[in-house]
Amino acid sequence: MKLILSGLLALTTLAPVRAQEKGALANLDRGVQAVNAKLTKLVIYEVRDIAELLVEPTDANDGRMFLGGTRTLRGFDYRESTPSEPDATGDPLLREARVLQGTTTLASVIEANMEPAFDATLQSITVAGAGSLAIVATAQQHAWLARVLQLAQRTTDLVQIETRWISGPRSSFERLGIKSSQSVLTPAELATLLGKLEPGKPGADEFTQLRAPGLVARNLQRASIETKSPIAYVKDWSVRTVQPGSREIAVPQIEEVADGEQMSLRALRIDLDLYRVHIDIEHSTVKQPIRTTKVPLPAAPGGEVEVALPEVEIVRLSADVKLASGAAAVLVTPLDDKHDLALIIKLSSVLNQTPAEPVPERK
Repeated sequence: MKLILSGLLALTTLAPVRAQEKGALANLDRGVQAVNAKLTKLVIYEVRDIAELLVEPTDANDGRMFLGGTRTLRGFDYRESTPSEPDATGDPLLREARVLQGTTTLASVIEANMEPAFDATLQSITVAGAGSLAIVATAQQHAWLARVLQLAQRTTDLVQIETRWISGPRSSFERLGIKSSQSVLTPAELATLLGKLEPGKPGADEFTQLRAPGLVARNLQRASIETKSPIAYVKDWSVRTVQPGSREIAVPQIEEVADGEQMSLRALRIDLDLYRVHIDIEHSTVKQPIRTTKVPLPAAPGGEVEVALPEVEIVRLSADVKLASGAAAVLVTPLDDKHDLALIIKLSSVLNQTPAEPVPERK
């Protein structure tokens, strides 16, 4: 009887020990997985073809640098400018300098969007030359990058961006179901929201649709659209002496302010039907009627002139959103003391079904 009891006692004491061993082994396994997840390796990616897509040619009209094509809508005058080819000058040194510039831009885009997030204390992205990137990252990050670079070679694929600017009374968008300043809507949710804004629907008359510009861009390239109307006004007056008779006359100084919107964005495809989009927006409103004042000027008829004092309210927004094709982002911000402004951004992809070749890499 004593032997049986001692045997049972031994078994009961061994059970918690083995459980502790299993727990320790599980913790050790998780620790090994965590260490492996942080292990990095160096890979050199040859990205010249992609970097050439990001070259910033000079616009001959104003000397500014820009990425991709630019579509501008000023009042009712629509124009589209297409950049020249990167090697249009025929100068190989200039071409290499531009490819280096595109490679640097690509490095910045990768660092800002990498998944899992880039950690500068553990990882690095170095421009190894024109068209080459040396990247120290984890295996998971390299897998993400290989997929992104492969998709970036699909140069015939396009991204269509449709926007709507809508203003409404303060907190009115919450009643439409938009509960935060930045929301992502599925295609079905977007259709429901737009349906509530149709004329004749209850409460729809509270909202004003300002403009609905759209644009088409390539993956990775920056695109911008501007829907601004110039408003001329008399800023000041000067006195000129003219002939005949050496008379003094009042001459107005004309300036312009812009009323409307400007948007710049870059879409990065991270999967066949999924994008990360960075958006910078500026909305300008010129208060109407424009305030004026009169100032004395002896040379003017009546001895005084009138100048305008325009007031411009500017709202700026920046956002990073992840959108599938057909989905939309809704950004809401205060417009003035009594109104909110919402920007609806819908993304659609136009895909070429031809598979892309993997990007060459050297480990």
